[in-house]
Amino acid sequence: MCLKARDTRRVDLAFQLLIYPAVEPDLDSPSARENSEGYVLTTAAMRCFWDNYVPDQVQRNDTLAAPLRSASLNGLPPAVVVTAGYDPLWDEGERYATGSRSSE
Repeated sequence: MCLKARDTRRVDLAFQLLIYPAVEPDLDSPSARENSEGYVLTTAAMRCFWDNYVPDQVQRNDTLAAPLRSASLNGLPPAVVVTAGYDPLWDEGERYATGSRSSE
């Protein structure tokens, strides 16, 4: 939503609150591998969520579905990003919070 608002300039958003953000469909980060099972949110559950949210694999490359695939996260409103230590989404939440698109 924030990328669309930024790019179209139709809405001026002031703030983002992201709790366990799913902003990258690959689920191949270290936290997704290390925390894949044994906790409330599993990597298998996240794959199921992605399959229901964006069933078309090609559309998952769209930055509106996967904000970390945007050319830039600059110009977005300030954000509070909440993750947990044993969260399979921890790495992607951290990358979004710091504006780092790459998992490297």
